[in-house]
Amino acid sequence: MPDLSSISQMGLSTNTQLKDKNYSLIDILKNKKLRKYTLLLVFIWVELGMGAYGIQFGVSALSGNLYINMFIIGLIGVPVQLMLIPLQNRFGRKKTAKLFFMICAIFAFIFAITRYLDETNIRNKVSNAAALISLTAISASWSPIQTLTIEIYPTVVRNIGYGFQNTMARVGAVIGPQLVFLDTRVPGMMYWICGVSAVVSIFLLWPIPETMGADLTDKLTNTKKQSNAKNKETRDYCDPDGIVSEVSEKSESILTATHL
Repeated sequence: MPDLSSISQMGLSTNTQLKDKNYSLIDILKNKKLRKYTLLLVFIWVELGMGAYGIQFGVSALSGNLYINMFIIGLIGVPVQLMLIPLQNRFGRKKTAKLFFMICAIFAFIFAITRYLDETNIRNKVSNAAALISLTAISASWSPIQTLTIEIYPTVVRNIGYGFQNTMARVGAVIGPQLVFLDTRVPGMMYWICGVSAVVSIFLLWPIPETMGADLTDKLTNTKKQSNAKNKETRDYCDPDGIVSEVSEKSESILTATHL
């Protein structure tokens, strides 16, 4: 009667190793590449929350009717949001985000400059248009950044990474209304800050790889092993007693080694 105890022990060890691991933000920060991407995205997400909420709360300070201004913002935002999906699929997530960050920065700077001009009917119209376009652009930047963030993280930590970045956006949303108060003391300062932050976000996107058309990563450490001459993929397992086994995924044969 053959001794099958070692095989049974190996099976128990295999089941233990295959149990799902509970990941946390610490696991993301331990990975060198993900740590870099996470820190870069933190600033970008803070800028999204700060710019979107700050400029939106500052609409009440624009000339003209508040309700008409809010209606125009919603009216412009509908076709822009419909354009985002084909833009992302055609030009990629990064280029789309850079485009809208640039538009936001340009018109934020235009608005800030108009604050130094004498108040006229033309100046008020230009500043209103610049503020509304800047707000529409920063709001449109959310979609490609969301897609990029979701696709940059491996499956096992995707919810953790995306949730963390959304939390950073809420931090920016807290800062945004404070900029509205600052703008009452220093006219145009909120738009200078939002414009500069948008430009910085463009440069921070450069080190982050484009995810359009790329295969999503499943594991936290994506290490590729070349197959052997027989094209067999193997996994190594160790049980508490030191028994090492190789399980071939294709042949499903079990090779058991002796104790060291």
